Amino acid sequence: MDALSAETPMLLEIADFGTKGLGGPTRADIVEDGKPQNFANFVRNIGAGHHHHLGGGTYGYGKTSFYKLDAAATVIIDTLALTDSGTERRLIACHLGDEFIIKGRRYTGRHWWGVSSGDPEYVEPLLDNAAEQAAAFLGLPSRSHDGDTGTTISVLVPEFGSQAERIREITEALLWFFWPKMIEREDGRAPISFTVRCDGEDRIVPRPESIPPLDLFVEAWRQLKAGGHGVQEIRCGSPKKLLGKMSIARGFRGDRRPLSAEPVIPATSRHVALMRPVELVVRYLEGPPLPHGSHEWAGVFICDTDKEVERAFAQSEPPAHDDWSPDNLPKGHAQTFVRTGLRRIKDAMTGFIYPSGATGAGMADQPPLARAATMLGTLVPKESPERSNRASRAQTGRRRRWSVSEPAFVKLEALETGVDALFEVNAQNRSSEPLVISAAPGAVVDDDISGETELPRGGKIEVVCWETAEGVILSTGRIQVLDPDESLVARVRVRIPELAAVGLLLEVTD
Repeated sequence: MDALSAETPMLLEIADFGTKGLGGPTRADIVEDGKPQNFANFVRNIGAGHHHHLGGGTYGYGKTSFYKLDAAATVIIDTLALTDSGTERRLIACHLGDEFIIKGRRYTGRHWWGVSSGDPEYVEPLLDNAAEQAAAFLGLPSRSHDGDTGTTISVLVPEFGSQAERIREITEALLWFFWPKMIEREDGRAPISFTVRCDGEDRIVPRPESIPPLDLFVEAWRQLKAGGHGVQEIRCGSPKKLLGKMSIARGFRGDRRPLSAEPVIPATSRHVALMRPVELVVRYLEGPPLPHGSHEWAGVFICDTDKEVERAFAQSEPPAHDDWSPDNLPKGHAQTFVRTGLRRIKDAMTGFIYPSGATGAGMADQPPLARAATMLGTLVPKESPERSNRASRAQTGRRRRWSVSEPAFVKLEALETGVDALFEVNAQNRSSEPLVISAAPGAVVDDDISGETELPRGGKIEVVCWETAEGVILSTGRIQVLDPDESLVARVRVRIPELAAVGLLLEVTD
């Protein structure tokens, strides 16, 4: 093959470190009770189904993608595996081809290169020193027995086309499907550190917080983890079960960085990332768009850790792990959990775009609140140049310690003379001086919140009051004062005498 005889043949290597490696017996016909079959499942078997509670799920099917990517359908597997006696280095090459018949005997089309086992049906991997020497000769990553356990898969002749474009595609795919593993936790470390290397040079994998719309997905994920306002429980009524939790974040549509010629990241986000507790994105469920092209939203749903619930979602996944399909399950509780969960998630998405909860007299005489919600509920404060970094959407003090969140649309309330829109604001004043917050409503002009409050028919948009979620009035008019060392969760009531698209900006004086 020309690619193999090239002066500088190309290899594609996928390597992980700090994992368990491919341990267990090296033959598929040997089973040791209670011990992993990772090597046999990956190297010998086409697909091996199993599920560990809170684990990734079925193991062994995805490896065929390596062979499909390779023009020679051949890969080299190099693993430093944990065993009962310590660590063991194993290296073997595999080919996955079409079955064929010779002299009346059928062959599977699968081939292995390693060392003779004495059994003509099996080739064993190179072990320890022999495996390390072969790996070094082939240029595979070095591994220390002290902490570099894991596996390298080397694709011999990747059908890549443009190398630079493939690198960009790989980077984008990592971000789109693995961003939950890239988020730093409380200890300042992410669960997985990803590196893309080309010709010995590391390429930058951006932080998901810096890539729209992943910044919104990260924000939704953080809201879900923190709990509280904005997190919805997705439940099944019969049988009664908590199926999981969901959170949605929204904001102005951030400028896209084209990572590849055919991006997988959508131009405008209107999706919920579906995950099990292992927090790998199974798929993105598309929902209704926001009416203004300058806005987008992103949501996260993670199914519950309850063993029965988590198993139901896991077993509904096809071998590719790219969907939740209740039809994959027999009739029973598991199918009900998955089917109900997906329906409730879709209902929550619709409810987010078209909020309900309107109250008050004269509703029958008013325009449908869904129309008003479409124009009102999608609006957030316009970002100033000082706040152009989407990773930080809250205003914070420079001279002293305070923070004020952007207003979040809550709901509409119909009145005889118009509509009231309620926006929620979270504020903290951790300084020794009062903080003055002023709410400034404005009509939306060209998808931006303007300072216009006069409407074409003579009505005027105005702030009625600041109030609690229970309706207790904190202050009338635009101004709310926050005393030193106090926090506030309040709603700003904006009166709109006629149907119009309206947003809310906050001005803070410290």
